[in-house]
Amino acid sequence: FVEAAEKLAKRAGVRLPEKEMTPEQRKVLEQRKRYQQINELAARYYHSVLMKSNMGQPYREYLKQRQISEDTIVKFRLGATPAGWDNLYREMKKRGITEQEMLDLGLISQTKKGTYVDRFRQRLMFPICDEKGTVIAFGGRIIDKDSSPQKYLNSPDTPLFHKSRNLYGLHLARAGIRNADQAIIVEGYMDVISCHQHGITNAVAPLGTAFTPEQGKLLMRNTYQVGISFDGDAAGVKATMRCLDILSDLGCSARVIQIPDNADPDIQYADDVEFDVLYPDPELAFKTKMADIPLSVQ
Repeated sequence: FVEAAEKLAKRAGVRLPEKEMTPEQRKVLEQRKRYQQINELAARYYHSVLMKSNMGQPYREYLKQRQISEDTIVKFRLGATPAGWDNLYREMKKRGITEQEMLDLGLISQTKKGTYVDRFRQRLMFPICDEKGTVIAFGGRIIDKDSSPQKYLNSPDTPLFHKSRNLYGLHLARAGIRNADQAIIVEGYMDVISCHQHGITNAVAPLGTAFTPEQGKLLMRNTYQVGISFDGDAAGVKATMRCLDILSDLGCSARVIQIPDNADPDIQYADDVEFDVLYPDPELAFKTKMADIPLSVQ
């Protein structure tokens, strides 16, 4: 309700009365705004590396191989981190950002020797936003399997971000969810991105953790109808069962989306098959592949 009132007031040019705050509350609010500005600077830096620098070429080529269009790259504000230990750190220092602020936001780490290094190095970057589109965290994916044993790396919990309370892509999916009166939960960043690129604009994903009640409540602000499309392997089935139980307990109507041959939703790369070959009308295909199953499995 508060968000709707703010939007209507802005459209009408009316200023809503501000809630009185104590000095301490105002200080917390100002600090939060400062953190948001710092994350926005980091997101712009990562995006610039990807789109405008020679260091971003391998990542642009990778996305091309994944058949991710430039429009989609811009829509999701994808970025990249170059080789080197402290590229972002040095850029942020130039802009007056302190080490403590960067540590608070999980942008850098401190070594045992007391020096500072970037948390994300040589990774494709995914800005994580809240419902309003404010950048609150980042996820990074290696494109060279030899560069790190950890395929995905997320921001730690910070004053802005708690991974169990946010969903990737929700700020872009809200309109699609409300229009369809349904949300689709997929496993990861690339699954969400591929879905949106192919017209399935109501897709979201958890953030490197099992689906949580807090994430379910986020969806319930927009719909009570949810489809689940996780991987068909043992881990994916287990995650699906957990998700169904949580959504059932919250009072949602949940369905499982069945994809042929247990394929990944990001299928055009995983199986080297064009998504549109399997699904000439992807949105219709997803809807018709849904099958009602018991909301709680013993």
